[in-house]
Amino acid sequence: MTRGIAHLLAAVALVGLPSPAEAQDRKAQYRHLTLADGRQLTSEILSTEAIGLRLRSPLGDAVVSFELLVDMVPVEREDYENQANVKVYVSAPLEHREHLTEAFGWIEGADVVFAGEPISGLSADQVSSAAACGADFGCLLDVVAESTEWMYAASITSTEAGDLKLLVSPSGGTAVSKSENPDTRDGRWALVHELVMVDVPDGGAPRVPKKPPKAAGEPKAPSVMSDNQVVAASFVPLPGYPSFKQGDAGGGLVALGIALPTSALLVGAAGHGGQSVPQTALVAGIGTYAATVIANSIGGQMSKKSR
Repeated sequence: MTRGIAHLLAAVALVGLPSPAEAQDRKAQYRHLTLADGRQLTSEILSTEAIGLRLRSPLGDAVVSFELLVDMVPVEREDYENQANVKVYVSAPLEHREHLTEAFGWIEGADVVFAGEPISGLSADQVSSAAACGADFGCLLDVVAESTEWMYAASITSTEAGDLKLLVSPSGGTAVSKSENPDTRDGRWALVHELVMVDVPDGGAPRVPKKPPKAAGEPKAPSVMSDNQVVAASFVPLPGYPSFKQGDAGGGLVALGIALPTSALLVGAAGHGGQSVPQTALVAGIGTYAATVIANSIGGQMSKKSR
């Protein structure tokens, strides 16, 4: 389609579009635009300006020059709201993938897919060809140009000066490159918006969110002891310890019910044996500890079997 026809279509399609002053009073209007650089945008038309259309898409706000306009078709609001995210097909070394994923993730309407991963619009053979392109951005562009769905192709390479060059192009379009180093968050924030040709939002890159707090009040899963662990825990001089350790209050109460009366009987018996006070205390202590070990063993085994 020639540029003259494109301008004629633009003029016809723009009849009734709001000017900036009227935009607030008009019902929202939505269009599917096909642009000469390969982009296809389902957008809300915000206003007309001297050089083109100011529009809003899930990628952000932008002004599209009349010269880029190839076709424009009215659509419903539901078409705008239900459109799929634009795919950004990226060929990049592993060390840069995390930064690129984060950067394009700031753009609500874009999804990052790395070359070699399946993507709608490309056949399995084309996906394999994209994976083989490596750092050759021209090769990647040739592959995505054959896609049945429009997308962005992106690649990142090092310059001779040691900076990183990020290249982005709509499928079937002309590459847009930036030679500045995108290794700062605010730098990447501005860069990715510029490369998908939308306005850079004020405020800079969102701060990294804090880690979510651990959920409160979640009960710890009771642990179940082995036979050897029950035996070892039985020697802890706390009546009911192996049962309480396994989260079984019932077994702990049984152990207490055995240990305390038995200890009292042994202390009483030691006091009537005619020994001296130190001897009585020693015998009572040994007896109490023995009663605790026996009670813990019985209660611990009961708790183990009940889990």
